[in-house]
Amino acid sequence: MTSTNKSKNTFALTTPVYYVNDVPHIGSAYTTIAADVVARFERLRGKPVLLITGTDEHGLKIQRAAQSAGLTPQEHCDTIAAAFDKLWHQLDIQYDRFIRTTSPRHQSIVLEFFQRVWDSGDIYSGRQQGWYCVSCEEFKEERDLLDGHRCPLHPNKEAEWRDEQNYFFRLSKYQSRLEALYQERPDFIAPESRRNEVLSFVAQGLQDFSISRVNLEWGFPVPADPKHTLYVWFDALLGYVTALLEPDQEPTLSQALATWWPINLHLIGKDILRFHAVYWPAMLMSAGVPLPEKVFGHGFLTKDGQKISKTLGNVIDPADLVSRYSSDAVRYYFLKEIEFGKDGDFNETRFVNILNADLANDLGNLLNRTLGMARKYASGCVPGVAGADIPSDNPLKARGLTLGEEVARAYESLAFSSGCEAILALVRACNKYIDDRAPWTLHKQGQQREVSEVLYSVLESVRLAAYLLSPIIPNISTEIYRQLGFKLQPLPELTPQTGQRAAAGHLDLVALKEPAPSALPEAAAPTAAPAFEAASPAQGQRWSKVLRPFAQAPAYLADALAETKGLLIAVLLLLLAIFAGNALVELARRTDRIPVVSPTLEAIGIGYTIWFIYRYALFAAGRQALFGNLQSLKQEFFGGNSPAAKIKTPPLALSTDTSPSAEGVSALPPLEAQPFAPDSPARYIDFNDRAAIAAAAPFSTHSRWGTLPASQPLGEAKPVFQRLQSAEPVSPSR
Repeated sequence: MTSTNKSKNTFALTTPVYYVNDVPHIGSAYTTIAADVVARFERLRGKPVLLITGTDEHGLKIQRAAQSAGLTPQEHCDTIAAAFDKLWHQLDIQYDRFIRTTSPRHQSIVLEFFQRVWDSGDIYSGRQQGWYCVSCEEFKEERDLLDGHRCPLHPNKEAEWRDEQNYFFRLSKYQSRLEALYQERPDFIAPESRRNEVLSFVAQGLQDFSISRVNLEWGFPVPADPKHTLYVWFDALLGYVTALLEPDQEPTLSQALATWWPINLHLIGKDILRFHAVYWPAMLMSAGVPLPEKVFGHGFLTKDGQKISKTLGNVIDPADLVSRYSSDAVRYYFLKEIEFGKDGDFNETRFVNILNADLANDLGNLLNRTLGMARKYASGCVPGVAGADIPSDNPLKARGLTLGEEVARAYESLAFSSGCEAILALVRACNKYIDDRAPWTLHKQGQQREVSEVLYSVLESVRLAAYLLSPIIPNISTEIYRQLGFKLQPLPELTPQTGQRAAAGHLDLVALKEPAPSALPEAAAPTAAPAFEAASPAQGQRWSKVLRPFAQAPAYLADALAETKGLLIAVLLLLLAIFAGNALVELARRTDRIPVVSPTLEAIGIGYTIWFIYRYALFAAGRQALFGNLQSLKQEFFGGNSPAAKIKTPPLALSTDTSPSAEGVSALPPLEAQPFAPDSPARYIDFNDRAAIAAAAPFSTHSRWGTLPASQPLGEAKPVFQRLQSAEPVSPSR
């Protein structure tokens, strides 16, 4: 039996290639969100990942849908495929390949595969009689139909009786080999309930199935008999193979299978389990192609306890959900609240309540209150203690030390719900820990060491929770990291040699360790422009650093005002002292007496102003203004070996916000990456940044409790998830 023997450290997974008879629905979104979460997790582990999705665009159902819309089949497919692609971007799905089965390259793969199966003697001509469900694109056994010959998956549509000459695939020939596969590799089909369904179906005896249709124009013609069109499933399943081709590769099976095959995981809905767990492996055996590693069939979704259908008028438009609640909200609810693999229900009231409780209250409020205490008791920085210095009996440390491995096992087994519960248990423990330890009381008692341990333990636990949740809620996790003092920074995309194709618009995560000089991006190396030439972009960036402190001065001033409330008082007191002093001096001239109060008032005003300036210099934003720009300037103007360049300066506190907004992109250039101290976590974090994550330290490092840098200046606190209002009815999809 041909099996998987994959020695290279890559991970390839697929969603179904979705049928384009209509716009994407919540079930399609559910599968694709899950696939994206798995892909993001494997990228965190440092693996090159290939996530494949796409559209199945042939068949009688497509031909009829196009005719009813007054379109050609290709026009219809183009419209619906674009709708799928748009939704995936709205849901922050980071796919690597989007296969469309109408592509000419796909036809080349299908015809070559057909020829291999033909040469194996597994295709023959015969007569097909039976009930055909157009919606399933499948002949149904009469015993499987409902009353009135209606399909159990499409009970509002009656199956059509067919009696036609077709070409058949000898599925019965592979009965024993498939049974051996299921026996030798019990994890080939998951979960266990799906495996049992397949074993029961195969035990009844496999029958050969038709792989061609007549009187159908929309599809690839059978090479040996152009009057026949290849059956849509024989065509569609091979989309997983075609998608493996690089854009410049010749479309042959050997080229497609060379790098990423066998697929590690096919993620599907349980309604198409038979095609992927029975027909597909048998077809691959016939063609002499290694088998995939696993097929996972998840359950159906219902709404308010009822089956979702257009007839009932309760179809949910996933794009509408995202537009009203955010992509992170949709991703979190469906993977946290529904045990993946089982059927699950969507109720909008519960949806709102769960998100408010978990993301707004437990996680968001925890971060906000802890940042407030850090600003009050630790000068706006991570306390100056190391994770290793926290006692081992600390309840948060005890939980955090094993949480990374526990969540990794959950992601590996697709137990997203249990992984989220484990992470939220740590978050809730943090809230209880703060209440029990009462750092405000410890501070009043002068126990600053204990205050520092409490704040560090909570901040590090929040960091760990954000990291472990990042495959599911990447935007919220990125914002939490920013508020913890990490910075966002675009880096060059990975080269094709890495085996990772990052899509445009996704950024990089800087590696954990300090990079060697040769490993630094070329763009970061200083360049010398020839004399008398016009200023280069590098020179413009150089002078922008000189001007940056002035451009950022209003932000520093606002930050200082928010922290001390003292600048206005200092200025007013100084002006009052000067005015009073001048008035008293004038009075003294007239009376020849110098009052003592004049120099006293001036001394108070000047002294308070000096104190404020000193306090401002100690504040995080002040350190950034004073030291961060000095660090950048000295590197630019003095180089790395000069005495000035050897001045030690604290790390930057906050980066300039250069993210796109409704008003456009900030005109200020982004801060450049700085070298990191050994064993410190990455300084620049964006969990939507694929190439950066591939360049960063692996999951085993970042998921370790106690890696938050001590004394790191914290960012500005703001809600990471806005509390949702009471639910409004979800708009039905078109």
